[in-house]
Amino acid sequence: MEPSDLLARMSKMFRADVGPAIADKYPRTQAYLSAVVLQKAVAAVGTGRDACQCGGCRPCCPHR
Repeated sequence: MEPSDLLARMSKMFRADVGPAIADKYPRTQAYLSAVVLQKAVAAVGTGRDACQCGGCRPCCPHR
């Protein structure tokens, strides 16, 4: 299994199974935010880049 596939499955699990199962508001929000972070990681792994905000356009970016 590819790392991006594993992260995507984890994200879906947090969003579909873990989040709705938590009764308290704060931990439930954390579960949904974890799903968002994992989705961003999927995108970063899929492109082979870290999730940098500049897209490699700045001179200081290590992805140039």
